[in-house]
Amino acid sequence: MNIVIKVLETGFDIYQKCNKSENNYIKYHFEHVKRKDINANLYRIIRAYGYVRTDKYEFKELFNGYPIVGNGEWEFAAREIDAEDFSGGFHGDENIIEVKLTADKKEIKLDTVNNIECNEAVFYQKSFVDRCNTPNDNIAVHEKLYTVSNGVINIKQNVEWLQSLLITASGMGMLPIVRDINGFQMTDTAVMLDGPNKNIECDVSTTESNTVISQFNKDITSVKVYGKKSGISIQIDNHTVPKLDSAEMHLQVRPWDHKIYFMVARNHTVNPKEKWTNDTTFTFNLDL
Repeated sequence: MNIVIKVLETGFDIYQKCNKSENNYIKYHFEHVKRKDINANLYRIIRAYGYVRTDKYEFKELFNGYPIVGNGEWEFAAREIDAEDFSGGFHGDENIIEVKLTADKKEIKLDTVNNIECNEAVFYQKSFVDRCNTPNDNIAVHEKLYTVSNGVINIKQNVEWLQSLLITASGMGMLPIVRDINGFQMTDTAVMLDGPNKNIECDVSTTESNTVISQFNKDITSVKVYGKKSGISIQIDNHTVPKLDSAEMHLQVRPWDHKIYFMVARNHTVNPKEKWTNDTTFTFNLDL
């Protein structure tokens, strides 16, 4: 079997075999975040790592244990005009309504430490998103369905707005990819696989990088980031409905990483019962 789930006291890990490798795996760490200071009670991916499988439930770290994907938002966040911060996921102001983890369609208890082998892992979470720093002031219902199988991790999301709000920025489908850490170059190149600047290799190896992928790019649904020497590659395929005029994609070079943003909207007023849906697939490979 190509997937191992390890249920922990504070969350769970999913190890997934890479398509182009016999024993190389990606570990997705799902943390149960419970923090009153940011009004958060939800599960979310914290980081992703590379591993080699050495036994049924045993794995050895790659890249000196450094993460491939750092701590940051993968799924959904939105910022209301005049708010201090975004709401949702990493930023807080999101709380569980319902949650369920299955392995090959069999439900797994999240409160019992356990190891499971399977060919498909599915995780569902439904939650309320609150106005920034305002517990119980629900502005949206957020559903996300992770499916880990066939060498990819897919996230299907639904957001239903509960109030009329002016949203200055909102993203669905993001990834904080590690560029370099302690002198080890994890990723250095990015390329858009569709759109006007299709197949232009962009050097994103340093904090000084400034290429077309760092601009606000329209009509982009597919991006690949990789390391020419490390063998790490990550492809992101993203589709959102509705497609608003302000939607765009860009890579933001930050001191600690370079983050892919698929932005759904900027300066857009949402109304009660308005719905957004998103389908994002992440394909990780370790060609070592």
